[in-house]
Amino acid sequence: MGYFHARNTANLIQVTASGRGGVRASVAYDRILLYFQAARTQQRRIARLIKNYNLFPSDPARRTALSQIFTEIHFYFIAWKTIKEMFEVLSHSSGLSCITPMLSCHK
Repeated sequence: MGYFHARNTANLIQVTASGRGGVRASVAYDRILLYFQAARTQQRRIARLIKNYNLFPSDPARRTALSQIFTEIHFYFIAWKTIKEMFEVLSHSSGLSCITPMLSCHK
């Protein structure tokens, strides 16, 4: 994360933006970090399940594995939807012009 610790960056955002907007921006930033971590976890789970899916010779086991893969992909998309929403909150609440380009690089 560069020179800044994530928590310090959230505090910096809160100080940079004024009033309630600063608190909203700080909370949004914290949630972005949490959901990035959740998305990474989902990626690992999906990759593991896909790898195991090819190992199941029987049709019922493959169907169960496919259901698990679908569930993990669903949660992966939920994480990214929340990240997008929190970037929007961060952008509007902080007034920082650099936020929108940061989201664009993750699309």
